[in-house]
Amino acid sequence: MSLEQMDEYERGERVRRWVKDNASSMLGGVSVGLLAFLGWQWYQQGQAQQKVDAAAQFANLREAVEVGNSSEAGEVAQGLADRFAKSPYAAMAQLQMAQIHAEAGDIDASLTALQRARSLSPEPLLAQLAELRIARLKYGRGEHDEALTLLQGMSGGYAGLVADLRGDILRAQGRRDEAIDAYQDALTHLQEGVQTRGLVELKLADLGVIVERGS
Repeated sequence: MSLEQMDEYERGERVRRWVKDNASSMLGGVSVGLLAFLGWQWYQQGQAQQKVDAAAQFANLREAVEVGNSSEAGEVAQGLADRFAKSPYAAMAQLQMAQIHAEAGDIDASLTALQRARSLSPEPLLAQLAELRIARLKYGRGEHDEALTLLQGMSGGYAGLVADLRGDILRAQGRRDEAIDAYQDALTHLQEGVQTRGLVELKLADLGVIVERGS
């Protein structure tokens, strides 16, 4: 995405629209990579047939999502929670359902699914991912203080995303200098060439801060 010559208000609105349209896909990539790692870890443990069955059920859920059958996806997600609650697939299924509900405009159902994903997750990283998405939804609903509280103490593999979201919330609250600090903190955790880093640089530019390449 490039910013053309435009006035300050239009540039700001374009950045905000981009965030709204791409927030799901930015986190989606994290989910895929995390599932591959956690799924393999879990696959090396426990009973062989249970591992195969859980993986097969999650594959069925993905197929249902791809054809737009949200009802079947919900049934499969429930089955994973009932039969394979200790597997990463159960939590990942709830993350998938949360995305389906959010895209349908049912934010309350999405939050419920995310809270369930957080409680089901056998891995801290997966639970933190659910927490990050909960904070993002609360930010989208204008529940800024609650979102900031959720972000406190979160770091780990999501430090860059956490700082980026904190900057968005602080900016929405009119706390410009704190937002700049948060965005600059995000840059220290995001590698060059990563899509999210480019977006953070755009947000800083929109606030009048130019980031030099390689900084």
